[in-house]
Amino acid sequence: MRDLHDQVRELKVSRKVEYMPKTSGDRAGDVLRVLPGNIGYADLDRLPASNVDEMFEKFKDCPAIIFDDRGYPQGTAWQIAP
Repeated sequence: MRDLHDQVRELKVSRKVEYMPKTSGDRAGDVLRVLPGNIGYADLDRLPASNVDEMFEKFKDCPAIIFDDRGYPQGTAWQIAP
């Protein structure tokens, strides 16, 4: 990944089975949340198109957003991509 100064940075992220539920029905917690380090998290499998503007407002001061696309997004790609 590159930082704000266009410098290449290496990140190491631990992966655990409990972080990887089998289906969206297994995922709990808020669809939109701010993780430690002020990182935005959006579960696209559960995010309705009507909440995309709310998502961007909630994450406007976050340096990064994780778009969890392990399921099937609800037509939000066309609003998020631009």
